[in-house]
Formats: sequence, structure tokens, C-alpha cells
Amino acid sequence: MNFLCLIFAVLCLIQLNDARSFLASYENQKEAFTESKSTQYLKDKRLDKSTNVKNINNESLEIDLQNESMIKPNFFEGDIVLTDEQWALIRQEIRKQSSSLGNESFSTLPEERTLISNLAQRWTLPIRFFINSDVNATAVLAGIAKWEKETCIPCSSYVGKVGTSFQEISIVNQYYCLALGGVCHEIGHALGFFHEHNRYDRDEYIRLQTQNIKPSSESQFKKEPASLMNDYGLGYDYGSIMHYSADQGSANNKPTLITRDPNYQTTVGQRVDLSFADVKKVNLAYCNSKCSNTLACRNGGYVDPNNCQQCKCPLGLGGSFCETVALSSSGCGKGDLTATNSVQSISATGPKTCNYLITAPPGRRVFFRLTEAREFEVLPNSCPYAFVSVNYSKAFTKNGIHACRTTDFRISTSEHEQIIVIYHGFDNSSRFTMNYRIA
Repeated sequence: MNFLCLIFAVLCLIQLNDARSFLASYENQKEAFTESKSTQYLKDKRLDKSTNVKNINNESLEIDLQNESMIKPNFFEGDIVLTDEQWALIRQEIRKQSSSLGNESFSTLPEERTLISNLAQRWTLPIRFFINSDVNATAVLAGIAKWEKETCIPCSSYVGKVGTSFQEISIVNQYYCLALGGVCHEIGHALGFFHEHNRYDRDEYIRLQTQNIKPSSESQFKKEPASLMNDYGLGYDYGSIMHYSADQGSANNKPTLITRDPNYQTTVGQRVDLSFADVKKVNLAYCNSKCSNTLACRNGGYVDPNNCQQCKCPLGLGGSFCETVALSSSGCGKGDLTATNSVQSISATGPKTCNYLITAPPGRRVFFRLTEAREFEVLPNSCPYAFVSVNYSKAFTKNGIHACRTTDFRISTSEHEQIIVIYHGFDNSSRFTMNYRIA
């Protein structure tokens, strides 16, 4: 099907430590995978005779999120395979709600595959899998290893578990899917995720620009009925790896969606890493009974199913109970900061990661302004590996805004008394400065 690669779930379990070596390889090189590492792994596991790993020439790969081959019109939401039973359930639910969905005429929904089911069916762990021929095995193994590292799930592949037969994930043979984030996105569908922008409450967070959407992509922007999803109380996440980019499916290179909070416009569509909420949803769905003990985790943290004696904390937070700022690289300065009535500033330069937790007095909020953000942009409107992130929402479980340039977010005020600031510099030219005070 023109570069379409399929992964089938069968009896083959990769050990956690082996798979993690592929994740480390990806995180070190920050690019699509080459043949050598995957071929060596397959030889070590004596799988090279049955699994063909094609060579990937990175110079020939184009990052083209508008490419038609990335959104398959016959798949639900463009990249999800559903069973006949799932399609029947979806059509039934939509027709039930057609009278209350305004201008979206779902009452005349054709027999097309445009929607998806939820996390209702769980996988039996461990999840066994097989990598089909013509697939870059290293990228797939790294995606599996990432989910293993962050959750209690040993492996991965439809949306949710479907019976005991073979199941498949579609992966386009382009940079988008050969990179770690693209693979993690597709595995997310297998674990039961919707696309985030298809949530029933999405209109509270984004505005669709229907005039810019290609006719062939219109079905990828339909809302899901609330009855078919469970977000475990975590709410809408602009930073989810399951969220479309702002220009996905565009007919004219103009935005197809605009975030209601303009600061998040460059946050949506990231395919670099799983968000904290992505991971927490899966852990609540699959791993909630893994630990018998409880810990007083704070700020949205929860007991880590892979280590029941510690909390798994939102980005930028650390300590025994997610009560303080996470450790930073050398040279970042003090991480725990207090806002006062006077304007103060924080800054960092060079290739390092700095975490800051700024706290206002009880009942007050933090006013902040990004005054400098330089040399972060790697791709148009995206800075996947170097950025400034500010989480100023009430729920630190949601990803903060990502800024690639000084102009990427406006002067803002926190929703409560704390904000988390994360600086991730790529090289010596990266730098940022931010002013803050009590609002």
C-alpha cells in the first residue's frame, strides 16, 4: 500500500533491557535510525533471517507532515485500524448523538471508517509482537522500549486489545514514523488512545479552521462522543504525543487549528516524547494495581508502577513526593525561586537542562515575561530538542507551553501560585531570559 508498513502482534517478547538499548541509541543521536544497530540486534537475537530491516538514508527523508501518505483516508483518524465490531459501535454511538452535534451532520454518516473506540478492552500483559518485513526494526523497538520504560507494560500493537487474533499498526516509511515520537504515537493508538484534538471537549481548547482543511482530511477532525473515552480525569493536553500539529491536513499551508490560549500554538503536534499525561493515563489504565502501597505524591505525581517506593513526577518536579524542583545541569543556578513585588530574572545559556520552580505567596499568582529565546528553532514552528517550556496551569500534569522564539508566547500570569520553567539548550548558541514577579 505504497510505503505502508504493518506490525503484527504474535508470540515474540523482547526483554526490557535489550529494548532499552535501542531507546538509548535514539536518545543519543536524535534522528531516524540506520540499519547497522537494528541489524546487529536482530543478529544477536537470531531474528535476522525472518525480519528484513531496510536501509534508511536520512538524507532522502523529508519531514512533510502534509504528505497524503501520512493520513490514510480509509483509516480511522488517518492512521488507525479498526475491526468491523469497533466501526459498528462507533457508528451507533454517533447516530445516537447526531441530533445534538450542531452543524456536524453525523446523522448521515457514511459507512466509512472515521472514528475510534476507547480503552475499554485491556491487553493481557506481557503484550507479544512481531515486526513485519520492510520495517525499520530499530525505530520500532525504541518506541516499544519507551513505553516499557515509562509504564508497567512489557511490549506493544488496532486501538486497544481486539480478541486474540493478529493486530496491526500502520507506520509510514518516512521520517515522521521512523523517529521515536512517530512510533510512540502509533503504539499509543494500539494501547487505546484517541487523537487528542478529537476529544469531545476540544472546542474549549482549540478552534478549527475548517476553511483550511483539505476535503480528504475532514474526517480526521470529527469529535469523539464522550461516552467512548476515559481520560482518567486528566483533561485536555496540548502537549500530548497524540495531538495533531497546527497545520496537519492543511490545504493551503495555513493553520487547521488554533489554540484558544495562543501561547500553546507551537506546543501542539510534538512528536519528540510522551507527555506526562500520556504516560499517566496508560499507567492508570493498565498498572493501577501494580503497587499495593500508597505514597503522598503531590502536584499530580503518582506511585511509579516500575518502582513502588518512589513517585513519578510531572516534568520539572522532583523530590521524594514531587514537592520540589527537579535537579538541573551544572551552571543553571538556584532552582527553587520566590516571586516578590520586584521584577527578578532567570537566564541560562549553552547545552544544558535547567529546571526552575517559581512560587508566589499563598493566594497570589506569578506574572512572567520571556524576554529572550534564541537559536532554538530546528524545524518550521517547532523546536523539538531545544526550547523553553513554562507550565503555568493549575494542573502540572499537563505539558507546559513550548517556546522556540521570544515571540512564541505573550506576557502571562499563572493560574495558581506556582510555575515550572524548563530550559533545554542544544548548543552554545542557545539562550533564554525570563522576568517574573508577583502578579
